[in-house]
Amino acid sequence: MKRFVPSILVLMLLFGLPQRAVAEFNIKDYQELKKELPERLTVWLNGYLSGVTWANTLSGRQHPHKLFCEPGKLALSTENLQQLVDAYYERKSKEFPERFNSATPFGIVALAALVDAFPCK
Repeated sequence: MKRFVPSILVLMLLFGLPQRAVAEFNIKDYQELKKELPERLTVWLNGYLSGVTWANTLSGRQHPHKLFCEPGKLALSTENLQQLVDAYYERKSKEFPERFNSATPFGIVALAALVDAFPCK
């Protein structure tokens, strides 16, 4: 019985602990969702935009610099976020195809697009 205890412990660790498999939402996922389920993409983008806007606000309060500085009269929407992401990705995927491809995480492209469109001066 004693010789089975280590085997049992290993099996418990392998199969007893919850496994977490998370794939990051990438550009390919974004493009597919945009074609197939645009209303679901709008909900997802709304959540992303809310999170990145709060992170930007907190960054500006706790550090000397914000991530991006949107013009005062412009309220970011999911529509203009999509336009920014699409234009930025199209431009950068031609310049740097090895870094900007379908596997690139959406969050990186979206944040880079916002920083590019709304630099802080």
